[in-house]
Amino acid sequence: MSGSGGKDYATGLSMIRNSHLSNTVYESARSVVNHDNGEFVMIYERERKKGKNKKQVYIIVSRRLLQHIYSIMKNKKPYKVRLPNTGGGKGSTATSS
Repeated sequence: MSGSGGKDYATGLSMIRNSHLSNTVYESARSVVNHDNGEFVMIYERERKKGKNKKQVYIIVSRRLLQHIYSIMKNKKPYKVRLPNTGGGKGSTATSS
């Protein structure tokens, strides 16, 4: 953030990060897609159809993976597969063993 005269402006994303963690999550995202995890493959294919390149798509999958990890740790509940909506009706959910 930066600003002057009482006004604040967002300057964009910060590149301050844990590079080891970032790389690990990226590789994990590639792994879940390559091992045909249904939820993440659907996200991958949906984003590829939008015209995004592979690196961008793996970053999107990485973010979803991190959201799941955070939710599991915060709520202390098991992982739930959440398939994205593919059109009509509600998205399906199932528990994973």
